[in-house]
Amino acid sequence: MTVTRIDSRAFDLKKKKLLEDIGYLVEGEAIIHCPVETGNMRSKITHEVIDENSVKIGTVGVPYAFFVENGTDVMIKAHGEHDPKNPVTKWDALEKRGGSGQTMPFIRSAAFTSEPKIKQMISRAFKK
Repeated sequence: MTVTRIDSRAFDLKKKKLLEDIGYLVEGEAIIHCPVETGNMRSKITHEVIDENSVKIGTVGVPYAFFVENGTDVMIKAHGEHDPKNPVTKWDALEKRGGSGQTMPFIRSAAFTSEPKIKQMISRAFKK
């Protein structure tokens, strides 16, 4: 029987770097998907590795980003939830108020479109 010692510190560093790389990837995709009027929301997209298994991607200091991403209760009651495969949903209520009539779930879209690359990154990071 062969016993192999694993240096968990090296593993933990590799995993932390992988999470950081995933954060940068999804953050970059979110910037691409983000609707722009003034550029404020797009400039505030960031990521943070929050523990050994998670990375958080979002905006900082942009209270309206939640509504751009998710809509409002009124919109959801009127039109239903977003289809993740068709992330742009037209909302009549916004259009009637003079807006474009759309919400743009830019964070979820970024995560969804990044999924194949993330899987490749994980596979490459832990190959022998």
